[in-house]
Amino acid sequence: ILLGLSKLTHLASNTQENYSIDHSRYLNDYQKIHDPENTVPQPPSYYINGAIQRGDFIDAIELFTHTTELRSPEENNDQVFTIWSNCIRADDWKGIAKVWATNEINDKTVQENIETSFIATLCNSESARGCWNR
Repeated sequence: ILLGLSKLTHLASNTQENYSIDHSRYLNDYQKIHDPENTVPQPPSYYINGAIQRGDFIDAIELFTHTTELRSPEENNDQVFTIWSNCIRADDWKGIAKVWATNEINDKTVQENIETSFIATLCNSESARGCWNR
């Protein structure tokens, strides 16, 4: 919805599209909706890191994909690595492996854990598909 509002604003202005302006508008709208009491503009990483801390990796990747023009390529690489690596670490893979190795859980339970894991949820999200298509 936020990106749609930004696109409508652009179309109404009848000017050449500027993605960094679109991304700035998206971030501004995001802040107004998700952090209305905070009147000081925050960088995208502030909200991306907040989403990571909440375990909301879909929100983090969504915000990342719509604010890439506000960072350098190196910063984008670092930020996307941070999102994905935290997503992988969010599930207790070592604990799952230990109880699986001792037959405390069966293959079906392991499969269910994989299918409902943070990383599988993120990989199957529309937001992640948008990230990969960039």
